[in-house]
Amino acid sequence: MDVRRLAEPALRMLFDLYRSMRPRLAATKDALRRRARSNDLLRRVYYDPHERDVYAVRNERLFSDAWHQERMLADAVRVDAYERALSVALRPGAVVADIGTGCGILALLAARHGAGTVHAVDHAAVIEWARQVADARGEDRIRFHRTHSRDFDPGHRVDVLVHEQIGDWLFDERMLDTLLDLRDRILQPEGRILPGAFDLHIEPVQLVDEQSVPFLHQIEAAGIDFSVLRDVSDDAVRTLRLVVPPADVAMALSSPRPLLHVDLHELSEARLPTRLTATRTVERVGRFDGFCVSFVAHLTPEIRIDTSPFAPASQRPWHWANGFLRVETRDVRPGDRIELELNALDLARPETWTWNANVVEQTATQRAG
Repeated sequence: MDVRRLAEPALRMLFDLYRSMRPRLAATKDALRRRARSNDLLRRVYYDPHERDVYAVRNERLFSDAWHQERMLADAVRVDAYERALSVALRPGAVVADIGTGCGILALLAARHGAGTVHAVDHAAVIEWARQVADARGEDRIRFHRTHSRDFDPGHRVDVLVHEQIGDWLFDERMLDTLLDLRDRILQPEGRILPGAFDLHIEPVQLVDEQSVPFLHQIEAAGIDFSVLRDVSDDAVRTLRLVVPPADVAMALSSPRPLLHVDLHELSEARLPTRLTATRTVERVGRFDGFCVSFVAHLTPEIRIDTSPFAPASQRPWHWANGFLRVETRDVRPGDRIELELNALDLARPETWTWNANVVEQTATQRAG
């Protein structure tokens, strides 16, 4: 008896079963992980400390890289906006803390515009580059602290916290945890955070044709239909996040409106909504490829940074990219409504985002009216 030959059909059946169930098993695993993270006790005991350590290591490696520093320094819109804001916000002799100083550009600008003492804080080795630049300029008002912000204690209150704890997805550089901790511990009661207020935008857009890629189940290539792979792309339709350069976004399908406004001076705790909804009315004929994530950072009431692909060039810094939430591509016309429901265990962690998009077509009677 050939046992191997007898076992082959059963093994093949098991393999085919596993292959067909693999996408659902992966989705179940992710759902269980998200549910565990939503448990306050488990998150405090395991996930939060673990992820803080992982983030700290990743962040130190990322921003100690010369390329990242070069990109930020070469972004003239970014540097100019911060300099104008500091020139307005600082009174002579003000005490400033520059959080995540990097090469020290913001600390040096604060000193240029009248700060009496500047505390430059960074836990990465890149702070030594900032020290070299300050020494070369003969700048003695800057105190350098190679430490994590949560361990930083200047021994007195400061007048201004200046920072750029801002990621492509706005909150994904641990902005809230970092700045609210510092605000409560070291900022004067009437002190300022710069930037201190933010608008989050998640807007329906059309990409340039070369970047509009349908999901597997939507594709027919060389006469071969891939629609049977619907299960494979089912989860990706709601969870596949991308980062795209602004040049890849061809057109806004509706007028932008902030989905969320956050003021760090007023926020009581580092908690963001876990569910956001929006409805946008289509204003021009186009193809709905997904949602573009951008933000406005208010440095002062008059000075702001806007990462929308359609912002004026004078307000659009180029070193930030845009988050992008894919959807099943479809054509839309003026009057159609695009509905978004976004759920997140933590809005500051885009990997926990899931979303649903729905297009409500305007009827022929409505169009005629």
